[in-house]
Formats: sequence, C-alpha cells, structure tokens
Amino acid sequence: MYQVEYDGEMYDVSLFVGEYQNNDRLAIILIDEEGYDFADLTVNLSGERCPEGCAFLDTNNLPSAEDFVERNGLGEFTGYWGRSGYCSYPLYRFDMGKIGNVTSQSKKGRAYRVEYHTGFRWRKIADYDTEEEAEECMGDQYYFDQKNGEPFVKYRVREVRR
Repeated sequence: MYQVEYDGEMYDVSLFVGEYQNNDRLAIILIDEEGYDFADLTVNLSGERCPEGCAFLDTNNLPSAEDFVERNGLGEFTGYWGRSGYCSYPLYRFDMGKIGNVTSQSKKGRAYRVEYHTGFRWRKIADYDTEEEAEECMGDQYYFDQKNGEPFVKYRVREVRR
C-alpha cells in the first residue's frame, strides 16, 4: 500500500500495472482502498517515443505524480518530456521489480465503466460488459449532481478490470 497526495490530502492506494491496448506500453493506475480506480499515474502518448519499462506520468491530472514515484522509489526521470496539446509529461523509467508484473489486458475480467468527475476525482456510475452498452447508457440517461441537481459536466467511459 502506498500513499499519494491529492488536493492537499493523503490517500492510501495500490498499483494496477497493465498495458495500453493500442501499443502495449506500460500503463499504471492507482487503485483506492475500495478497489476502484483512484487516478491514472501514467498517460498514453502514442506519438512520442517510449522505451520499454518507461511511461509518461500524468502530471496534468495528478500533479503529485512525480513526487509519488520518486518518494516510493518506483522509478526515475529520464530527462525526456512528451507533449500533448498544451501539456508536457515527464518520461519515467520504472523499476519493474518494484512495481510488479504487467497484468494481462485480455477481455476476460474487463468492464466498461461510466464515470463522472466530481471536480475532485472520477466516480463510478455503472459498469457494463461492452463499450456499446456503456455509451448507450450515457446517451439514454441524464446524470445529476445529488447536492444541487446540476447535470454532470464531465463524464467518460473507460475500460477497467473487474
């Protein structure tokens, strides 16, 4: 179990180490104590070179990503930055012995999760067996903020492990 700082508070998380499906590059997700995705530690920059065992840290959505990796001895900065839009992402070489083996990205044990952004982090709405069902759910239903009845501004569908 690791601790990560987010929005001024510390949270207990564990690592899910996988691969991006479109290019088999290293993908790391932080999982909260309840087993839900807390944050993406890495980001997939397909247009940038990325050696095996390396990944770009998602410092745009998790500003403490570099501190988390360095404080826990999970990897080291390569000196290279990747770019996407207006953001720059540092490339880190990970200690594969420390972070563990890559989990297979086979379709078995996978789901498509509809999530909304609370302004703080992504929260689960529902899981579906196929991406089409998840997209249909987002098109058929209108989700509202429980506190003030406002429609959610940010929501997404993403593939997750079960």
